[in-house]
Amino acid sequence: MLSLNIERADYYSLDDACSYLSLKHKVTNITARKLLKKIISYQIPVYIYARGFNIIGDFETNIPEVKDEEIEDVVVRETLTNKVTHQTEEYLSALCESGYMFLQLDPSVIDLMPLNSNVRTDIDTEESFLFIGALNILDLYKNSRTLDYLQTYIEKHFGYYVNKVLALYPRADYMDKNSKEDVLDELNRIRPRTINQFEDFDADRGDLYFDITPDDLIILHRDLSELEEKLVNDVAPNTGRDTAIPIAKLQKSLPRKGVGVRKLEAKRAAWLLAQALWEDEPQNEKTRIADMAFKVYAIMNTSDLKDQLPNHAISLKEWIADNAPKKARQGGRPKLT
Repeated sequence: MLSLNIERADYYSLDDACSYLSLKHKVTNITARKLLKKIISYQIPVYIYARGFNIIGDFETNIPEVKDEEIEDVVVRETLTNKVTHQTEEYLSALCESGYMFLQLDPSVIDLMPLNSNVRTDIDTEESFLFIGALNILDLYKNSRTLDYLQTYIEKHFGYYVNKVLALYPRADYMDKNSKEDVLDELNRIRPRTINQFEDFDADRGDLYFDITPDDLIILHRDLSELEEKLVNDVAPNTGRDTAIPIAKLQKSLPRKGVGVRKLEAKRAAWLLAQALWEDEPQNEKTRIADMAFKVYAIMNTSDLKDQLPNHAISLKEWIADNAPKKARQGGRPKLT
């Protein structure tokens, strides 16, 4: 007679994981709150189901560092890095928009969830990173941090690829929405549940904030099996964890692992502005990259992103070099203005 193991799955909610463990070990005292505490103690990865929004990210790539400071070499590397990053973001956004993504939560995000019951990402994650990895739901046995399921695809196009996620940021794109009602309809299809903070409706894109509860958390079978093995064998939790992290968060001095989302937005704005200025110039008279850096810096220094600009205008050349016109790629010092 066949025995169907209908409790076993590739992933579980916390309640489903409790049911699976209870049935397997013939116990009745496993609860979602207890399981969550063990997940936190043993630093087991957890995810949320993500649907309906875009992803931008801060990544490490396998593109070699430039050993000297020749501007042409820096420009080539930055251009290639931007292309690899953009293609990775496009792929992840497509997965998320279509509802085929699990996003991995930074462990520090859920530290206090057993006590608070939820995490509001507009408050609780102000000084930390919400998401640190992503998986295709149809291929859950890959690595969420290295994005190994993307490496062959990206390398085929550019010769290099992203080899580590530092941080992922959810963004709403509603530039084609005609009314506030359209935006609200878009918010309603996003998962997990959003906190409506779209006060600046005229903007093309907006930050997304979530109200994440234990019901939103997902654990993969492979990770649950790892936790189960440690508990059965009475393995002690990792005591080497940095217990100063919560204090550092309270003092708002947590070291940043990646670039903040406002910095990424500033970089995008600088690149778009430079592209627009170059397009307005005659085909045979393109402003050099270094000179354009000063023009863009002067304009952005009057915007709401001015606090994200580097200390020196010349540093913007690394932000705007991607797809710069050939005529703009000339050496020499920038013109004095």
